[in-house]
Amino acid sequence: MNVKVEVRSSEAWRRVLAIEVPAEDAAREYERVARKVAQQVRLPGFRKGKVPLAVVRKSFKEDLDREFLESVVPAAFGQALQETKLDPVSEPKFEELSYGEDRGLSFVADFESRPDLEIQNYRGLEIEKEIPEVPDSAIEEVLEDFRKARGTLIEVDREGIAGDVLLVDYQAV
Repeated sequence: MNVKVEVRSSEAWRRVLAIEVPAEDAAREYERVARKVAQQVRLPGFRKGKVPLAVVRKSFKEDLDREFLESVVPAAFGQALQETKLDPVSEPKFEELSYGEDRGLSFVADFESRPDLEIQNYRGLEIEKEIPEVPDSAIEEVLEDFRKARGTLIEVDREGIAGDVLLVDYQAV
């Protein structure tokens, strides 16, 4: 499928793509969708998959149009992104959708893209690495916390003191 793309930048990160699919490509895709629908349709007087395309186009026009747009718009948008090498970071909003058998399909996709950054004057910059000082007392504190968390509980026969883990059974009366 051939697409014509015009890129409009409204802000550093926002892109607006005006996308056109030529009438021949759009008609070919519409025909493919109509054949697919014709194979699945059941109409009185016809066997499944044997409904003529003209009848399908007339009876299921809204369904055909919807399915056509659902398949062509994302495909054309994807191809436009490949051609323009843009990297969207948000879902596109499709607007100004226009389709006619003699004029093809055209629409506008509005989305946020990664901005084009030009990094300048970075050569010769010096960066100083900061190494934080950790006092021995902080290290000992962390090690003591590990010891307490992973320690083994031993049952003792004495009164409880600070730091002991107590198991208390009681009944309220």
